[in-house]
Amino acid sequence: MKCENTEQISPGYITGYIDSKKIVIQVYPYDGGKSQSKRPRQTNDCAVIAIALATETDYDTVYDRLKAFGRKCSQGTDKKIINKYLQINAKANYISFPAEKGKKRMNILNFCHQFQMGTFIIRVSKHVAVVKDGKLYNMDPFIDPFKCVYCAWKVDEGVKRTREEFSSL
Repeated sequence: MKCENTEQISPGYITGYIDSKKIVIQVYPYDGGKSQSKRPRQTNDCAVIAIALATETDYDTVYDRLKAFGRKCSQGTDKKIINKYLQINAKANYISFPAEKGKKRMNILNFCHQFQMGTFIIRVSKHVAVVKDGKLYNMDPFIDPFKCVYCAWKVDEGVKRTREEFSSL
């Protein structure tokens, strides 16, 4: 698929061209429940927010569980920690998008266009976001749609868990 220039038509939508066809992707800003949590001023927590949204789990529960897996306060979350957490707690399947010589890498616009069904957590350069049924959920509605998607996790439906359920794992 050939991607061309993009434009920001308004907060809430990003557009681009795939094989000369204009594609419009809806972008929903969200905070994953952080504003109502014990940690409303936390930074570098896009993985916590994305996992909370994708698994329908409250922010504080996800934060505490990631901390138990080795996440450091305000320092972001390593891919290995996200992967371990999602395999154990969300039955998520890992999908890699490696660079291939002579081919363009998967990007956010292509990902949203190709994956119209299901819930995915995507990892791009220095950031993690959610794609649900082809719609992008991200803290910043002005994300670059041509950022490369390095990997994604497909989250099984019905993985919502309470704090009590997590304590028994």
